[in-house]
Amino acid sequence: MIKILRDRYAKSALWIYRKLSEEIMSIIGGENTSNISLNGVERLYPDILAHNEERNFFLFELKVGSKTEREAITEIFVYIFEVRNHLPGLNIGEISIIIISESFGVLLSHAVMQLIGFYGVKVICLRARRHQELILELYNPSEVITDNEVPLSKESFSTCSLVLYHSGQRSRRANQDIMKVFNVAEGMPLERANQLGSNGFLVLYRNSLSDDWDGCVARFYITIAIINPFKLLDELMLGARTTPLAKRLYEMYLEESDHLQNHFGEIVEECEDFLGKFYNVSRETYASYDMFERSVVGWDSYALRCNSWGEFGRFVRGITYGGSNAYGFFDSERDHTDPIDFFETLNNIFECGAY
Repeated sequence: MIKILRDRYAKSALWIYRKLSEEIMSIIGGENTSNISLNGVERLYPDILAHNEERNFFLFELKVGSKTEREAITEIFVYIFEVRNHLPGLNIGEISIIIISESFGVLLSHAVMQLIGFYGVKVICLRARRHQELILELYNPSEVITDNEVPLSKESFSTCSLVLYHSGQRSRRANQDIMKVFNVAEGMPLERANQLGSNGFLVLYRNSLSDDWDGCVARFYITIAIINPFKLLDELMLGARTTPLAKRLYEMYLEESDHLQNHFGEIVEECEDFLGKFYNVSRETYASYDMFERSVVGWDSYALRCNSWGEFGRFVRGITYGGSNAYGFFDSERDHTDPIDFFETLNNIFECGAY
């Protein structure tokens, strides 16, 4: 994950640098800082607020003098909100943050990485140094963040399967157009999970032994899987840490074996409610992906379609298409929603342990 954030910061900083160096900027309010409060009551004075001809907004935050990192972070979030308050519906990607400071501590560096990772805001950090003249150096906020990369395995994912049992004419109609039903069903967890910053995938399976008219045997089922952060913890390393948070996490780790995230249930329920319009839906027991894979050995079923979301989904697509040039892409017909390509990518991730 840290590698992904570092790459995103590099692209973000390069994009802002090019815009600032190549395009004409218009400073809102002119040389004097102006209050951007929509109701005129609050005192919201960004150091510099500018825009270019493409209507991208650029917020400059100058951390100078006695201003603390907490103050700088608070101001950044407030100014972003107020710009979007003026222009409802403005995409967060249309606002870029330029932070200029003589030093970047852990608090400010973490905040920058959160802006990039969780909110998708473009940020560039410039460290001010005074010699004979003022020099601005590009600063990488990930330098002060502990590199806590962990390998992914089949145990890293928690799964839940929704089994779709026949329910009269509704199911027969749905079975005939199962991909249309699945397209809607997959859109629900993808949208919800991306909002929550979740990472995972889902797969539609078909039971080849069942026909439309079978009521006791399900023809289709959907398996939803998310990365379980507790399964990424190293028990020995966690037990050796002395911070209060680490100690509490270690206790939680020992208390329960599943550690299912609350939002997993929300994602599953939204899918279940929609599919219930066409089928009698049964929710199978939660299990690790490794347990799920071992349990389906011998089942006469096969995957029809899949998809992935979050940073993990971005990672999967990067691997799936990363080695293809323009012609090779079409020749090989790679597709991250095709089960063969997806499971090949997934196995490569598990074998290399890279994420």
